[in-house]
Amino acid sequence: MRLDIISGLQILIVAFISYIITIPFAGWFESLVAKKVGDDAPEQSGFLTLNPLYHFNVFGFAAVLWGIFFAKLLPFQLIPGWGRYIPLVPDNIHGEHAKVRIFIEYVGRSFAHLILLVSSATAMMLLCGAMHVHGIVPMISSGTSSFKEV
Repeated sequence: MRLDIISGLQILIVAFISYIITIPFAGWFESLVAKKVGDDAPEQSGFLTLNPLYHFNVFGFAAVLWGIFFAKLLPFQLIPGWGRYIPLVPDNIHGEHAKVRIFIEYVGRSFAHLILLVSSATAMMLLCGAMHVHGIVPMISSGTSSFKEV
């Protein structure tokens, strides 16, 4: 029983740390992209900062905890989570290629999550060693060049 409590606290701490790193970066990056394409609404609302207090959403973090602790009750293994809503005003964008710039503004948060995914995967491979990735060691030891040949 006591180990279950400790394990739950460890999961809670890891979820909180990952939320505090991910959500402010994604919100800041979305605000930065919006500013670069001509929309100054996120900057005026105070979202062009990496301060987690400006991006923290209680319900978004509660959804993360629900997804972690009650994942077996969900029909899918997806852990949802979100930060505060960042106001994007596409009417502020004028000039050449306005529709493309508006599209880029709305894709900013997704691109931020892609950057975090690639950088954290790279860091894990550097810290843990790329040889421990499933399938790489048998491929190298057998001298093959694809996973299908192994």
